[in-house]
Amino acid sequence: MSVRMQIYLSRDQYDKLKEKSRLTGKPMAEYIRESLGKCLEEDDRGEALLNSKGLTIVAVNEALLRKSRELFKNHENKGFSFTDCTSFMIMKAHNLHRVFAFDHHYSQMGFTVNKSMDP
Repeated sequence: MSVRMQIYLSRDQYDKLKEKSRLTGKPMAEYIRESLGKCLEEDDRGEALLNSKGLTIVAVNEALLRKSRELFKNHENKGFSFTDCTSFMIMKAHNLHRVFAFDHHYSQMGFTVNKSMDP
């Protein structure tokens, strides 16, 4: 089973994580995985993760769902999943332009795709 997760970092959080990575030589993604793992281990209900200052949870309301459906229908030929379309709409709503991803669909929608944690 695979789980898709989006993590939004503030510029300050990103800069601190990048500096920590640079000093230790440990990849930024590894720090993120460790932090998520610790949060989930500390509280089996994920309360620590949900209360983390480094995590923003975006509720998918009816308006966002409608826009996602419209995008999904209008771009059938691109092979976007409904999850892709919802992610695109969340990113647009929050004025996010860059994404750490391996999915080429983000670049098709005009987002800057980083395949490493470097800016």
